[in-house]
Amino acid sequence: MDITHRKTDKNFILFDENSRVFHLRNTFLSYLIKIEESNVLAHIYFGKPVKQYKDNKNYPRRDRGFSGNVPLNPDRSLSKDTLPQEYSSHGSMDFRTPASIIQRKNGSDLLDLRYDSHYITDGKP
Repeated sequence: MDITHRKTDKNFILFDENSRVFHLRNTFLSYLIKIEESNVLAHIYFGKPVKQYKDNKNYPRRDRGFSGNVPLNPDRSLSKDTLPQEYSSHGSMDFRTPASIIQRKNGSDLLDLRYDSHYITDGKP
């Protein structure tokens, strides 16, 4: 993703289709979110503004034999328990403290959040 900061640039939200990374930015900071395999959102970076992001998987990807893998994904190195998720959920193989617990009418409290789609508009919605 080649991102150039210019004073006249009004693009505060960018999306790179190749790396599947959102770049939320302003003059002071950058915030990067990646759509991982199985459409799980991962937190990649938050800090000083960046001009470029190179998709080199900044967090370790190892076989997680004793940690729950993403349901229906055979890749044992992708675990919702160890992935730096953007939003931790309850009951879907993420054993950290959940950001929220939602209980349905049937009593189920499983919450498996996945990316579905997006659109970016000019200006305020």
